[in-house]
Amino acid sequence: MKISDRELYKICQECGGNARKWMKEFAYYLPEVAKRSLHRRKGFESIYQFAAQVAGMNFEVCKSVLQLGEKFENMPLLWEQIRMHGWSKLRVVASVVTPETEAIWIKNMNRCTKAGLEKIVKKFKSVPEKKCKDGVVRLSKGNTQMGISLGENVPCGDRADFDDRTMLKFKVDDETEFQFKKFKYELEKKNGRAMTMGEVLKKLLDGVETVQPKPRKTRKIIKVTRQMRVAEKREIEEKQNDRCFVEDCNELATEFHHSKRYALSRSHDGVVKLCRCHHQLAHAGFIDEVGDWLVDWQVRDRKIEVEEIDEKVRIYWQL
Repeated sequence: MKISDRELYKICQECGGNARKWMKEFAYYLPEVAKRSLHRRKGFESIYQFAAQVAGMNFEVCKSVLQLGEKFENMPLLWEQIRMHGWSKLRVVASVVTPETEAIWIKNMNRCTKAGLEKIVKKFKSVPEKKCKDGVVRLSKGNTQMGISLGENVPCGDRADFDDRTMLKFKVDDETEFQFKKFKYELEKKNGRAMTMGEVLKKLLDGVETVQPKPRKTRKIIKVTRQMRVAEKREIEEKQNDRCFVEDCNELATEFHHSKRYALSRSHDGVVKLCRCHHQLAHAGFIDEVGDWLVDWQVRDRKIEVEEIDEKVRIYWQL
């Protein structure tokens, strides 16, 4: 085969993209096939056999698509989104969407990733049914319970006899959960690889201390460039103690965010550090540019200039 690695990779990308596109298209029509019993008239024993032989769709995915088709039978506009987003995003909003809020959730699906959508739905479910004076549902910080297993991938069934690890589960509060995540993050960074909860807990019990940063020196910043200076980043990190700036978030902060958008302000004023998911939600319009920085279940109206900048950011993430 006389083609370069770059050309081969491009061909594979095109083939994979086309395969995903047509699988979504097939999923769109599958509930209608089941409703008409078309698969039986064509000689298939079940709709699952039809999906497997015609499109290579496995049992679990087929079952999920059929359930979603039944759920969104009276919401045709939302069901149309399966052609663009697939069934994964529809499955996320299935428990909260209603015919009255269909248009809102379609807009939310188009503006954020699946992970961001999951966070919005999760917080939306936990919000008490009351609103602030401005009509926006605010989210309050709640207690988080975290389950840690000593053997994260302990097999079950017949294979369990071959594993000598013990399953250990317990609940912790918000602060303990965060400190454990922070310790795990720093340990993985030091070792250069991902680690299971069991490995991290073992290291912790063996007396391994959290990696301590070197003494930091600050210096006067004169020229402002798009790239933030190390001293600026350190000041923000120390202020937030490595925690995501969003009040009800208990994740590690990994990405810097310009709340005033550098393209408009040409400064690093108002820069905060967010977790990856909330950083994407900020550019999608689900987080206020100023004030409380609380997640809302519906996208906010913003200045045209900010929206134009964030649209470029969203397009960049989709590449």
